[in-house]
Amino acid sequence: MTSPELGGVGYHRNIYRVYFDDSTSAVTINAFLATFNATVIGGLVPVGDPTNPGYYVQIPDPGAAWPVVDSI
Repeated sequence: MTSPELGGVGYHRNIYRVYFDDSTSAVTINAFLATFNATVIGGLVPVGDPTNPGYYVQIPDPGAAWPVVDSI
């Protein structure tokens, strides 16, 4: 799928990269994952900021319409 708002950049509509502040509690993270029925499928450590790891999560397919994907 491509984003019309971002000049045709390609996206997987059910895989997202998310970051949580280091003060975010496990309860909040678990609530986020439950809200979107998300499964953590990978992680990353940004270059230059090893203290702010992110996660790749997979959610059920939200559908092909870009506004629906963008709203996630």
